[in-house]
Amino acid sequence: MKENIHPFLVSMHSLEAKIEQLTREFKIRQVKDPGLILLDNAD
Repeated sequence: MKENIHPFLVSMHSLEAKIEQLTREFKIRQVKDPGLILLDNAD
């Protein structure tokens, strides 16, 4: 029996995967360039 997954949950899973990917990429770049600083909303 195929499990029906709500489209919202699929969307949230996709968003979570993208955030994890971006976090990994940022950590790699930060190691290569320790001066790399992200700006926050105060900046």
